[in-house]
Amino acid sequence: MIEASMLYGGYLSQWDMRGNASPKVPQNDKNGKSQLLLGSDGKAGGLGPNGDGQGNAVKSASALGLTSTVFDVSIQDSQKYLMWVKKQVVSGNPVIIAVYFNIPANAQNEDEYDHIVTVSKITSSSTANLNDFDNFHEDDVLTFEDHGKELTQVSYSFGDFIKTRAEAAASDNEYSCPKAVKGSVWNYAIALTGVADKGKDTLPITITTNITEEPSKTMGVDGGYVATRPSAVPVTLSVTVHNLTPGVKYNLYTFSGGDDVGSGALAYQIATVPTGNFNANGKKAKKQVIQIQSGSTFSLSETIDSDEMRFYRAVLATAP
Repeated sequence: MIEASMLYGGYLSQWDMRGNASPKVPQNDKNGKSQLLLGSDGKAGGLGPNGDGQGNAVKSASALGLTSTVFDVSIQDSQKYLMWVKKQVVSGNPVIIAVYFNIPANAQNEDEYDHIVTVSKITSSSTANLNDFDNFHEDDVLTFEDHGKELTQVSYSFGDFIKTRAEAAASDNEYSCPKAVKGSVWNYAIALTGVADKGKDTLPITITTNITEEPSKTMGVDGGYVATRPSAVPVTLSVTVHNLTPGVKYNLYTFSGGDDVGSGALAYQIATVPTGNFNANGKKAKKQVIQIQSGSTFSLSETIDSDEMRFYRAVLATAP
């Protein structure tokens, strides 16, 4: 979810992302409830469409000022699931999916999936196939990033990715897409479709950082999360505003959060970002007027502490 937020102009730490996903839950909770979970409309959480309410991805996205859509788990067809993922990714929307780790089933605590990863790319044998969202192409290739492994990129063909738990455990692949089983195994995914913007006034903004992971420890010696917020480290944000027109004035707003939340187990704070009328509602944000003379982008660099948050929004100076 952090990577998706950065693609839409927002930055927050791993600690704050988990806090956003699981409010009022200590991050060292022994039952593993402090984590981002996928589920039907954010409700199922790995237990089918009538699950126990642990799924929180949709609410987490909304709290970050993002819009989203989820795969309809009632379809229970893993080929259609990957076709849906393909359509979203080709349309430019980052997608978070649920996968198996390919280790023996008796080593797993979860029935349906073990991990979530962000799909960054789909490739096909031809442009026609890439834009064919109605048919399953076994040679389409899905590439995703495992954020638990320093942004390790992994690719699989569609035909080699869908497996039952037993097939996954016996496979040479490290990851697999769970094969849907009626009434017992569902496929989960959430696509992040943009920033919440009622008037469709915002311009695209992307962020990259000078580090690929937070050096401060967020994991304890036993593999569980630590009880208190790790010490902050400097992180440099490279922010780019896209689709600008030379000679036209825009307002760039910087919304902050997380500066004064302390170090306790429940210490996190999501910045309040408007969802419309950004010029009228941007009084609490830092404002910068930008007017480029050529090209179509504007870039800035800001170094902050890793326990801070930044959410950037840019609109025409004449927008509401």
